[in-house]
Amino acid sequence: MNSVIEKKIADLENQRQMIFQQLDAIPPAHLTHKAGPDRWSVVEVIQHLVIVEQLIMKQAESTPTPAGTEPQPYSRERLEMVLEILETDVAVDVPAASMAPDGRVSLATLLDQWAETRRQLQRFLRQVPVDRYEELLFSHPVAGPLSVVDMLDLANVHLGYHMRQIQRLRETFDQPTNVDANRGKRE
Repeated sequence: MNSVIEKKIADLENQRQMIFQQLDAIPPAHLTHKAGPDRWSVVEVIQHLVIVEQLIMKQAESTPTPAGTEPQPYSRERLEMVLEILETDVAVDVPAASMAPDGRVSLATLLDQWAETRRQLQRFLRQVPVDRYEELLFSHPVAGPLSVVDMLDLANVHLGYHMRQIQRLRETFDQPTNVDANRGKRE
């Protein structure tokens, strides 16, 4: 395995561990707190993260799309736009309804699902031959087709976005529910 890919996998896992530290500091009564009616709770943020990684794994397990048949061509510019939006915490809707949480899964169940999905994803990524790192094996609804490297970059920035979202949400726990500190509720 390439050391760059291994570092990106380690960074992804480190961010997940930092989210666990955030969760440990949140009283159970606050896990379902929402800063407003259209805002996500901490549990819903975690559910979204689990859903996204499950979708990534589903793409990893599927047969790659034959070259030239992608629904949209590769665009580094589109990917950079998505990365920039996520890095600046601009609030946007999830890019696909399949990525939206419903809030009906317990945190314990979500953490179990996340652990299993992460193990599968790490196993898959460690088996990808180096000569396939730039192959378009993944796809994002806005960024379009992504290589393994692109997907890991996006996944890392995405996790950072939601870590900051959880922090903003934590800051609203003792405030009235009309405070809009959970900006960036969506993908």
